[in-house]
Amino acid sequence: DAIASGRGDGGSANINANLVRLDHDSAIITGATGIGDGGPINLYSRDGLFLSAASEIVANSPNSSAGQIRIESAGPVDLTGGSRLSAAAARDGGLIRVATPVRLSLDHSTLTAAASGQGGNIYITNGDLNVNDSKISVRNRPGIGGQALLFVHNSNFTGTNTIQTTGGLIEIADIAAQIIAPLPSGLLSNKTRLADQCTVRLGPNTTSTFTVTGTGGTPIEPGGFLPSLDLQRQPASR
Repeated sequence: DAIASGRGDGGSANINANLVRLDHDSAIITGATGIGDGGPINLYSRDGLFLSAASEIVANSPNSSAGQIRIESAGPVDLTGGSRLSAAAARDGGLIRVATPVRLSLDHSTLTAAASGQGGNIYITNGDLNVNDSKISVRNRPGIGGQALLFVHNSNFTGTNTIQTTGGLIEIADIAAQIIAPLPSGLLSNKTRLADQCTVRLGPNTTSTFTVTGTGGTPIEPGGFLPSLDLQRQPASR
């Protein structure tokens, strides 16, 4: 724990490890119970972060600003069995940011960010997001609102889940769910691309035409005609 009381600011927790595992009510906590600002929690992990059995990472400043949790992991981030990430500030702060290329999994667990000033935000950038019987909550004063922005490759929600904000914004961008038009696998023949445009197709009731002549090649658009400086006008038919 790194908690300050009185006028002093709270200490920060900076963790850089291969693997971080919290189990059986384990906790990482920073904050300030007085008027000083609480310190942030910065956690960097190569192989993953795992919280289970009601473990928690908490940055709490009930009378001041701060309350920030930043997690970057090259491996998965898993919360199970009533575990939680919680960042709260009486003034500005209340930020949770999680970035992992693998997955964030919440199983009967909670993410909560709250602030009375500017803040109360959750930003998630993941490979996959798996949520089962869990809660994601951002809270702020009415009229300010918090944000829950989740940018993931795949999202999977099972069970009964709650994602809520107090007058703020919730956005889940699921990249895999976006529709992308596939490109054709075959190659276009050069005979088609370099075909001479030797005829002009006339529509009905045509009274006069302009014909563009050239040496062949690729038209501006499929089915179009190749432009040239040699422009000829045919007289109107009577």
